[in-house]
Amino acid sequence: MNKGSLRDILERFEARVWTERDPNALDELLAADAVVDGLDTEAQESARAFDAVRRLLLEQFDDIRVVIDRSIEEGEWIAATAAILARHRKSGKEVATRTQMMVRIHQGRVVEGHNLIDFMTAFEQIGLLPERSLDFCLMGRRPRF
Repeated sequence: MNKGSLRDILERFEARVWTERDPNALDELLAADAVVDGLDTEAQESARAFDAVRRLLLEQFDDIRVVIDRSIEEGEWIAATAAILARHRKSGKEVATRTQMMVRIHQGRVVEGHNLIDFMTAFEQIGLLPERSLDFCLMGRRPRF
């Protein structure tokens, strides 16, 4: 089932899961026993848990695109950086943020994924957090709402 480079497989995964909102993508491209962390504060222990977080994000955002700009492959692993572009449904605001991911792909399916996603910037852009919230936090102060 390995069709193409790991980057090709990862790009296909991101497109089908996020951009196309394909309900069959997880069954086909994510192992049922996959471990995926970094989407929220808890480790995701299964495809089902990943899907729960995915659904929450799809309820808030449309036109989601994950654009991989750099990647390195070694064995079954790919490390990548990417832009995440989307539109917030409620406000219509455009969102542009960044992610880094390390993904293990076995026989064409994601079996492990570790993500760092800049959600803070995205939530600032749609008004759920005040601008420059990170700066306030780094200074030990509460952001001003």
